[in-house]
Amino acid sequence: MRTTTIPLFLTVFLLSASAGAQEYGVSGKTLTITASADAAPVQVALGCTGTSVFVHDGNAYVNCGASGVAVVSLSAQPPKQVSLRDMGGTVTAVFLVDGAVWAQVQRMEAQPIVQGRLATAVIAYEGTAPLTPDTPSKPVAPATSEPEVPVPEAEVIQVRPDDVIVGLGAEHGIKRGDHIEIFVRTEVQFGGETTNKEEQVLIGKVTAVSATRSEVQLGINERVPPGALARPTDARVTSNRVSPPRIGHVWEAMFTARPFLALGTFGFGTISDATLRRRFEGPWSAELRIEPLGLGFADDGNIVSASGNVIGAYDTRLFSVGLGVGWAAINDSVEDGFGASVDAEGDTPQVEFDRVRSGLSIAQAVRLGSQDGLHLAVYNSFLFYSEQFNYGGTTVTLQFPAGEALWVFTRGGGGATGYAFGEIGLRVRVLGSGDSGSLFLSPSVGGGGLFGEKDCDRYEGCVKEIGYGGPLVGLGLEWRQ
Repeated sequence: MRTTTIPLFLTVFLLSASAGAQEYGVSGKTLTITASADAAPVQVALGCTGTSVFVHDGNAYVNCGASGVAVVSLSAQPPKQVSLRDMGGTVTAVFLVDGAVWAQVQRMEAQPIVQGRLATAVIAYEGTAPLTPDTPSKPVAPATSEPEVPVPEAEVIQVRPDDVIVGLGAEHGIKRGDHIEIFVRTEVQFGGETTNKEEQVLIGKVTAVSATRSEVQLGINERVPPGALARPTDARVTSNRVSPPRIGHVWEAMFTARPFLALGTFGFGTISDATLRRRFEGPWSAELRIEPLGLGFADDGNIVSASGNVIGAYDTRLFSVGLGVGWAAINDSVEDGFGASVDAEGDTPQVEFDRVRSGLSIAQAVRLGSQDGLHLAVYNSFLFYSEQFNYGGTTVTLQFPAGEALWVFTRGGGGATGYAFGEIGLRVRVLGSGDSGSLFLSPSVGGGGLFGEKDCDRYEGCVKEIGYGGPLVGLGLEWRQ
């Protein structure tokens, strides 16, 4: 019994001494195992760059830093790497605790401070992905970010002539001066799928705020359709004074009176105009236009000058071109104009127009620029009488914006129909945004006059030229419905 025990003890001792004599070294991606000074070293290729090695229970654990730990089986013939464990950080040491191999891992985190509170987003530094010694430690993109706060949306509750009321207020973070986007969301189908499509209508400025409501100002000619939605935005307002959008599907009734005093004689006159226009939804319009509508009463004689035309136009935001036909009457020669005479049977007064010429009228209307912005408009008329075409007259208007609801204009015209005038004035929007229910007033000052001919009794066929004029004041009224 004693004889058997001694050789067994010696065998275990020799094997332990032989195993303990082995040396392990790491250089780059190679683990070197040296059994003895006389034996050739064994080299094991690693999948990472090692820095140190720890041997336990037939395995070698190579510390690879940020790449983790490489596990090498020493019992395999020859020894080889069996796994590479990613430890989720930079490994700084490998050691034994209660018979188990542990790795000490170092992590670094950074958290941004957002609006006085700690954000949930974490920016990870080295250790989030395998790094080599040649790779600098630098931050990478956050794996997660703070959930975005949804932009509040609400319905347009009420549409008024100058503004709209939306269901966003102080409780939603809205304050006076903020910008609100008005838009329409619709469902569209394509490729067998259904999705939402959004179309911006306008962006307006908040002018008043309550807890759950806001008043949003409309720009000139900005129209809000039914079912529109609203949400806050940082984009600039869409109101455009120089070239506002064209407003369609609306009636326009316009009348301007320009009374003047007849200097050098006792009398007065007026050079007026009137227009009834229908703007269609598409780029078309139709109008009845009476221009000029001139009447004069004076000791020198009474004068009439009038022309009316029905005009159809191709009418867009930036220009309009129209052509029309109608009827005109000019005071080429009037027997005392609007004077009174006595008929053959009594003293009944008669209004005589026997020398007023009338005939077919052809009109041209051109506008360059926006109707309610910067524009130049020219209106020409031609008359057909005495079996020939004759020039009737021209009116030119230049308008430019001077404020959110204010324009400055200058207008002048005249021609063979027997009138001439010039004026400068203001166009003021007193109600509405340019859509239905809007009212404009246009006061002006200038000068004007009428001229024509009348018979004289010196000899048969005697004709005398008459004319008078003076300072005028004008007032235009424009209503949209």
